Amino acid sequence: MWMDQKDIDKLNRDLERISKECAKNANTIGDWVAKELTYGGNEIRNTILRSMRATDTGYRKYHRGGKKWHYSSYPYTPPTIDFGHLLKSIMYDVGDLWMRVGSEAHEAPHGLFMEKGVKKEGSDFEWLVAPRPWLTPAVNEHIDSINKRIGKVSFDIISNPFEGI
Repeated sequence: MWMDQKDIDKLNRDLERISKECAKNANTIGDWVAKELTYGGNEIRNTILRSMRATDTGYRKYHRGGKKWHYSSYPYTPPTIDFGHLLKSIMYDVGDLWMRVGSEAHEAPHGLFMEKGVKKEGSDFEWLVAPRPWLTPAVNEHIDSINKRIGKVSFDIISNPFEGI
């Protein structure tokens, strides 16, 4: 099958339009990805907050200094809330193509110890403080849906210039 000049001219016009739209749309992908990351970061943060507020506090009761008592959560469940320093320090930050979720270390330095636990010195098996993960479970709960939304919005933007061909 041969193309006549009219068909070739139409093809060239379509390719030029696609090229221009692709270049224009490529500039918007970062904005849309940042929007999806912001939405995802907020989902993760809210999941962390809900998990801490719903944690059972019946594991151990001990003095935390002064007249305050601490009611700890069970190992391998999110930490309980005493004064709310860890809870208040949980934040997310988003750039064009990245997201960071966690705790401001200077506001709640114990966040990492709660997440990972603290082993007794010289032991691989005994815990001083058993892990009470709060970040990893929340990230794991949402990471697939965040990636899917980013993939979908990127695909929609990239494929838009090809519609109607």
